[in-house]
Amino acid sequence: MQTVLDASGFGTSIHAVLGTLVREAERTFGVSAETALAASRATERALGRLHGHNLSAVEQHRVRAYFGAVVRSQAFKRGRGSDARYREAIRVASLVADLRSIDMPSDRIREEVLSFYGEAGLLLMETGQVA
Repeated sequence: MQTVLDASGFGTSIHAVLGTLVREAERTFGVSAETALAASRATERALGRLHGHNLSAVEQHRVRAYFGAVVRSQAFKRGRGSDARYREAIRVASLVADLRSIDMPSDRIREEVLSFYGEAGLLLMETGQVA
């Protein structure tokens, strides 16, 4: 599964990084605008010391990582209906990652995803929305 942490072509201010992350979260991952904006605000509050200068590559990575963690948390904590697809993709990706970690064959992983999440889970796997 791609994560909200993937961000290339950023400007170097925290505002530019977060603006790109918000757009990507909404467009690519189906996160609601409300969740993405709340994650942006929380990231700015937490990493406020990064305001006012160009971010290094390490700082940009830190912003992306923090934002991604807040988006995941908010998507589950708030339970907004508009984040349902994103929550489901995270659940399927988590199951797939766990099964891969024990070297389960791909065909068995598909069977497990089908039994837990049905055809919708398989579709998320097949369309590359999960790892």
